[in-house]
Formats: sequence, C-alpha cells, structure tokens
Amino acid sequence: MKAFGGGWTMCYTTDERARPRTEVRFNSNLMYGTDGYRSNCNNIPFTEIMFVDHTTDHKAFFTRVSANLPPLTTLPNYNKIASTYGLWRGQGTVSSSFAGKYQLLICDQSFFRGFMVSGFTNCYKRCNHWCGDTNSPYFRTSTSHSSYLGVAFNVNGHAPNRVGNKLMSVGLR
Repeated sequence: MKAFGGGWTMCYTTDERARPRTEVRFNSNLMYGTDGYRSNCNNIPFTEIMFVDHTTDHKAFFTRVSANLPPLTTLPNYNKIASTYGLWRGQGTVSSSFAGKYQLLICDQSFFRGFMVSGFTNCYKRCNHWCGDTNSPYFRTSTSHSSYLGVAFNVNGHAPNRVGNKLMSVGLR
C-alpha cells in the first residue's frame, strides 16, 4: 500500500469481522481490497496503523505520540488495556470535531477481534470495556454483540449508535 508515503503491510480486508491472530494465511484468490483478504501481521513491528474505507476510498492513519516507546508487535500485545500502547495522533480522514488524541486496542476476545482505534476521553479502553464513549470517532470492525454490529470508520461505534457493514482494510508500518 502506497498511501501516506507507502511501506504499509495490509493485515486484513473485511465488511464485517476478522481474526488477525489466527486468520493469517494469504489466499491469492482474495487480494487486498477484497472481503476475506488476510495476511500475517502478528510479528510486524509497527508505530503506525491505517484504516481504509473502501466504499469512499478514505484513509486514516495513526502514529504513536511518544517517541520513547519501542515499536509494537501484535502477537504479544493482544487483549491489553489501551494505556499499554500509549496515545496516538490521527491523520488523513479523521474527525475535525474531535481534537484529542486516540487510543489503540489489539483484541482477540469473543466480544471483539481485531484492531480498533478510538478517541481518548480520559478513560483507557479495554477490548471488552469501551468506557461508555458515545462521542469520539471509532475505527473498527464488527463485534459479536448485537448492539455493536457493523464497521465503524470515523464515526462513533458505541451503542446506542448504529453503524452498517462496509468494506474496510487495516494496515501497519
């Protein structure tokens, strides 16, 4: 992926859910931008994450704010509280109405699997507890809970807000 200077490893494309911890096998019949595309991002060191909304071709990426933190690797960091990863700065297609920093989750739980970025609202989120944040923009795939279905790209994805399914990709660098 060449957006924002290139060098991205694209992890998955889905219009609903993905399991980046276990869905790691590349299938040449499902190329990037196609629902079902997967690659193994578990051991990719990264300090930036990108979300691509394929319905609009909008792209947003997030960079770790603290230069003192080493790059993350996904595999040892699943299911940790967002404070583990520090705060992030949004660029590209991010909400102009949200001026704060963002936080990252890397999840592999029955409620939610995948990468999620959302606004930091003075509460660090967990994979199964989103601090009641019904205001900040979310970037995430669907959950298994009926109140949090759909793919959120730059909109609040916390109940009671409802989002529909759309094709989205996630990449790291």
